[in-house]
Amino acid sequence: MEEKLEKVSCDFCGSLDCSPFASQKDLIYKLSNATFNVVKCNQCGLKYTSPRPSQKDISNFYSNKYSFHLNRSKYFFYLKRILESLSKSIFIRKLSFIFPEFLNQILIKFLKPKISDPVLDYIKENSKNFQYLKFLDIGCGSGLTTNFWGSKSSLKSLKRIIDVYGVEPSINSREVLSQFQIKSYPDINSLDNKYKFDIIRLNWSLEHVHSPSNYFRFIEKNLSNDGIAIICVPNINGLIYKINPNALELPVHLYHFDLDVLGNYSKKYNLKKKKSLTFSYPEMYIFAERVGLICDDFKFSEMSLSSAFDFQRFHKVFDNIGFGNDILLILEKDLE
Repeated sequence: MEEKLEKVSCDFCGSLDCSPFASQKDLIYKLSNATFNVVKCNQCGLKYTSPRPSQKDISNFYSNKYSFHLNRSKYFFYLKRILESLSKSIFIRKLSFIFPEFLNQILIKFLKPKISDPVLDYIKENSKNFQYLKFLDIGCGSGLTTNFWGSKSSLKSLKRIIDVYGVEPSINSREVLSQFQIKSYPDINSLDNKYKFDIIRLNWSLEHVHSPSNYFRFIEKNLSNDGIAIICVPNINGLIYKINPNALELPVHLYHFDLDVLGNYSKKYNLKKKKSLTFSYPEMYIFAERVGLICDDFKFSEMSLSSAFDFQRFHKVFDNIGFGNDILLILEKDLE
């Protein structure tokens, strides 16, 4: 594949004054042999990939098997629920030291911290008028799952109770969405400007876009006065990036956020924080070790379900002080 990369200025402040921050190859999808660079803006602190694939060429760097673009059978989700239940079982956890490594690895994938789903919480808070709520999921994939929160607040599930819309550049994913009669668009510019949404969600999608400013501007304009915007992104200040700053998903992650940078964007576009937290789970370390993003000295891949549970509980200390590997940020309009 011939790689045509573009060098860009800072999306937040427009400055060209930047310093090298990190570099990494495409160790996850292995669609390129190039080394990609991340720089830090010396004016505002935003970290971003530059040079980077253009908007026209970025699809070449996504695998055809990219998980959130796939159509899954109902049996796949049934199996996921079973495995998730097993991973939470105290009995299974205590026996896990006798399990073979591959079985522990499977169960650890479903070991996640307990974080309430902000979409379902908002619907519950507005239960008297929930049938009038409008929900927009930006970067919704095939609409069958919501990454961390599973399928309960997916577009397919929520379509039964509220008015749902999706934004997804993948043609294959939009074809799946159309099968479920879910209205979807290739980008935010395709949406009618008259739409006001009560919930706008960007679940691990903002780091993939070419201009975060366009999305914050869209939220400012299209979020209802009583609505919320939910943003989940990797946290560049997370502990795994302290272990190795180069443990990055390049080149498909174009921006690398922390809470301060997200706060700067929010303030610029008249949004204010309703809630924020950072969190982590063991599978991220195991995956990073397996693909070579971090060294194998820590032996994360040898953890049992029980030791992974203990590791997650220990990691909560770092999560609480902002060093979790992912960020959940809930915003609302600043009407003052």
